[in-house]
Amino acid sequence: MKTENELNAAKVALGSIYLTLQNILSTLIGVLGYAYLSRAVTQEEMGVIAGVTLLYSLVQTVVDLGINSSIAKFVSEDIGKGLDPSRHVVSALTLRLPLTIAAASSIAIFSQNISEALFKTAAYSNILCARTKGFPWIF
Repeated sequence: MKTENELNAAKVALGSIYLTLQNILSTLIGVLGYAYLSRAVTQEEMGVIAGVTLLYSLVQTVVDLGINSSIAKFVSEDIGKGLDPSRHVVSALTLRLPLTIAAASSIAIFSQNISEALFKTAAYSNILCARTKGFPWIF
């Protein structure tokens, strides 16, 4: 019986190391990509990219409502107990899809106002609209 517990502890430790390395690599790739991008575009374009990134990060945080963290917890608990985790996935999709559609629609409808607030000009409103064309997948 001890070997099963040791094996489980080893699997947990290995999984934890894997997740930590994945997080570090993901962050490193993002930083290097942002550094390369900042050298490849003009200062004005970089400001627009930063503004759009800020807006969509804010909207993503609001739309998420902690669903990503909780779905991982509840699904893993159900799998550990031998239960069907599909009810959590369906409820998360049922909640998240209308929120995403509402957020994307709001950005598309008020793109000129948002562009004027972020960039002091309505010239970039088409970027905000183009970003929301595939709205279920933007957040």
